[in-house]
Amino acid sequence: MKNHKRVRFETTVGSAIEDVKSEVETLRDEIESWKDNLEGTGLENTGKYEQLEEAYDSLDAGSNALDSIDLEESLKGSPVIEKKIIYFEFQAYGTSNACAKINSIMEALTERGEEIEEALNSLDDTDKGVIEYERLTDHKTAIEDIELELQDALDNLKSVEFPGMY
Repeated sequence: MKNHKRVRFETTVGSAIEDVKSEVETLRDEIESWKDNLEGTGLENTGKYEQLEEAYDSLDAGSNALDSIDLEESLKGSPVIEKKIIYFEFQAYGTSNACAKINSIMEALTERGEEIEEALNSLDDTDKGVIEYERLTDHKTAIEDIELELQDALDNLKSVEFPGMY
C-alpha cells in the first residue's frame, strides 16, 4: 500500500508559514500528550520518556522560531510553489512535511531577495531613487531576517527524533 503522495501547488508565504506553524504545534501537542500520559506511571525515568522530552523540546524550539517571524504585509502575499511528499498517518514523517514547506518558503524568499537586488542595481541617483533604495534595502533586510528565523526552525525540526511505540 502506498503511504505517500507527491503534490505541487501554489500558496503564499503568509499562508505557508501559518500552515507550518499549525503542523508543528499539532505534532508538539501529540508528543506532549504522550509524555503526559507516561507521567505518574513510574515511566518518567525511562529512555522512552527522555526521547519524548527531546522531541518535545525540539518541536517547541521550532514552534518558537516560527512564532518569532514578523512578516511584512508586502511579503505575506508572495507566491510559494510547494513541491513535497505528503505521508499519511505516520508521525515519524510529520516533520518532513513541515521541513519541505519551510524549504519552499525559503526558496520563494530567496527569489524575492534576488528580484530586490536587481531593482536596487537599476536605481538612479535622484531623490526618488534614493528613497526607493532605502525602502528596498529595508525590505531585503527583512527577508534575510525571516530566512534566518526559518533556518533556525528548520534546524530544530530536522533534529526531532520520534520514539517508537515500544
